[in-house]
Amino acid sequence: MIDSNVVNSVLGRTDGTISGYKEYAAVLRSALAGSGLTAITYTQWDPPGQTTTRSDLPDVVGIVHNGLATKDGSSMQISNVSFTGVAAANQIANHAVAYGTRQSSMTFDFEPFTVYDDVVVSMQLRVDGASSNLSFDKDFVNQTLGVTNGKVETSDQMATLMAAVIGRPDVIVEATNPGTVTLKTDPLVDRKAGEKSGIGIYGINVNIEPVPTMNFVDVDVVQNPEMIDGYIGYIETAMGRVVAGAAALGSLQSRIEMQSNFAKTMMDTIEKGVGRLVDTDMEEASARLAAIQTQQQLAIQGLQIANSQPQAILSLFP
Repeated sequence: MIDSNVVNSVLGRTDGTISGYKEYAAVLRSALAGSGLTAITYTQWDPPGQTTTRSDLPDVVGIVHNGLATKDGSSMQISNVSFTGVAAANQIANHAVAYGTRQSSMTFDFEPFTVYDDVVVSMQLRVDGASSNLSFDKDFVNQTLGVTNGKVETSDQMATLMAAVIGRPDVIVEATNPGTVTLKTDPLVDRKAGEKSGIGIYGINVNIEPVPTMNFVDVDVVQNPEMIDGYIGYIETAMGRVVAGAAALGSLQSRIEMQSNFAKTMMDTIEKGVGRLVDTDMEEASARLAAIQTQQQLAIQGLQIANSQPQAILSLFP
């Protein structure tokens, strides 16, 4: 029940007048106290298209249900509304049952990208207020998509990748069109609605970022003293990239040296083994050759004897 006494008590007046939407919300909040419902006003981005400044959205008042602690998918209804002494233009109508709007859905834009060696993409997933840390790298992309180049070229591939990264049966990932991918909780599993529900990806980070946006030749403290902070940030970022690159090169150099030493050791071992095999084969061949030469010499000597003394040979046969 809202009458002039309630209005005067909430607003500190004596004439029962509600002069604006914020006062109207205040009166409704007082009337709804203890019911699980409350009245709110809204804000909007002003100007539209940016995310830093908000302003009040005038003449809009909402009645919301924060949900019951032990219930999911709870609902609210306004009925049996009647007015006495209030102009028709200022009245509100009955409303049918309204379930809390599910906020457990988000859509993000997709563009093809490549995950290179030693790059790790990390992020945070929040579902109904609970958070979990996720990440993927080139090997994960290749294994999940069956590729070898770390490329994610279509929204369908992105949906497959995100589903594998998230790894939750209650989160549905769909490629809604070639340029967008949608994440949402399964309504058959997650029955939460209204302010109790929600899904989002936050804190996306790539371990090689931020990428420097300047050049050393652009640094001029004398001409641009107001940009000292920007110059310092750029130099720190560039130094970080150089250190990371040097570490990667050092690691690669160590790997190359190890592989080179391994190859050299293997070649030495192979050469020794081949030498031993050759020596063994030569000794055997030399022995065979010497035996054949001896047999040949004996045969020649036998022929010489036979030719010089044929009668002596014939006497051996009866």
